Amino acid sequence: MKANQVICVLLCCSILLASGCAGTAAHPINQYKYGDEHKSATQLRAEIAGLDTQITKKEQSIKKKNRTNVICFVTGFLVIVPWFFMDIKGSREVELDALEGRRQSLDILLAGKMSPNGEATEEETQAETMYGRPGTIRVGGNEDVTRLTD
Repeated sequence: MKANQVICVLLCCSILLASGCAGTAAHPINQYKYGDEHKSATQLRAEIAGLDTQITKKEQSIKKKNRTNVICFVTGFLVIVPWFFMDIKGSREVELDALEGRRQSLDILLAGKMSPNGEATEEETQAETMYGRPGTIRVGGNEDVTRLTD
């Protein structure tokens, strides 16, 4: 009887120790990046579109990981091994929150660069005229020689 209790306690302690390592570390992005305020409205819209894509992919990844965790949790009652493959740190949720925060900060910057009718402000159009459209390279004074793509 005493041996069974010792084994049960050791098993519980090992599960708690292993759960501390279960999952991946979060790698959130910063809500603000140096130079954001100098980006044009076109560049901000492009980055917001990219963030929307990343947010959608991250949401799908969270749903898939939640399904996997449920399966591992249920099968872990039969065989303990699946419990060691559960991701319980919530790193994907932290990264999703960071992506949404970045998108919100870019939305605020974009709103400041737009006039009430939804068009670029006069300063924005002057900057694009002076320095070329965002994503272009000026070679020898000629504009739009090469269009950059990500």
